Amino acid sequence: MRIFAVRTLANCWALWRGFVLQLCDMKAFQLTFVVAVVQPFAFVVLIVLARPNPESEYLARALAGTAVMGIWSNVVWSSGNLLRQERLEGTLAAVLVRPASLVAVVLGRSLAVAVASTCIIGLTLLLASALLGMELAVSPSPALALVLLLTIGSATALGVLLASIMLASRSGQRILGTLMYPVFALGGLVIPPESLPPFARWLADLISLHYVTVMASDLASNRPVQNEAVLWVLLLSAGYLAAGVLALHRSVHHGKAGGSLEFV
Repeated sequence: MRIFAVRTLANCWALWRGFVLQLCDMKAFQLTFVVAVVQPFAFVVLIVLARPNPESEYLARALAGTAVMGIWSNVVWSSGNLLRQERLEGTLAAVLVRPASLVAVVLGRSLAVAVASTCIIGLTLLLASALLGMELAVSPSPALALVLLLTIGSATALGVLLASIMLASRSGQRILGTLMYPVFALGGLVIPPESLPPFARWLADLISLHYVTVMASDLASNRPVQNEAVLWVLLLSAGYLAAGVLALHRSVHHGKAGGSLEFV
């Protein structure tokens, strides 16, 4: 019992320190500014140029897709490269010999990426919409809090999964780059699945951020959040997290058994 308590405390501390350190790292990471500020602002300008007086439904869908697209980009390049950066800096070995689990460190750092991305992108869209005279119908409510929590939780789970891919495969960098744009085009973030050919609609059903986009769009249109969308976000996020944790454990076990930090 005492050992369990010590390990639990060590993992909680590792999660917290990982969260804080990742926030500090993101301050110096220029790509975060590009993805979370410049890209969303530019997309809002393009929305206005494309339709000077957009319908509320179009505006809600476009802004929701812009926000989720920025979160996905940040998760891929920040969370996905966490362990690669640790290995390049020579700090991965120090993490592995500590009592805390590697999963706790990755979870804390992925949570920091998700929280920072959601907050920064949300503020950017609010500011851009105000400057360009676009009226948003979103107001503080329990539904808004639910969507934000689900967004952060889902992005965190995706971050753990992507980080595990980087550790489990020598081609992790190529895999992340390959995933980036197909999810944009076919994952239901920007293009509604019903606008895609029937044979290409299945991918959106596997992407939790697609359902986040649907919920955010409903919220911005003053519609109730769909229970089905909430359920799918929870189920898919749990699946991502379970797969990521399993992959991390297997990679670490393989690396320790072989006496190497290459893992694969």
